[in-house]
Amino acid sequence: MSARGARLRRVRFTGGRLGTLDLGTADIDEVELRGIRIDYLTLGGARIEDLLIADCVIGSLDLPQA
Repeated sequence: MSARGARLRRVRFTGGRLGTLDLGTADIDEVELRGIRIDYLTLGGARIEDLLIADCVIGSLDLPQA
């Protein structure tokens, strides 16, 4: 799933599996990731105000300039 440059506010992702979650350069505020298996999560250059990651399995995490 590519959400590069997206504006996410008050969003909840619950359960399931994502191969890739690309949130690079996104604006993130009040976002919750819960119970998800994510093979590759990138937050490079993202502007993060409030992000909760709970009960997730993350294979690779990429956080440059987040």
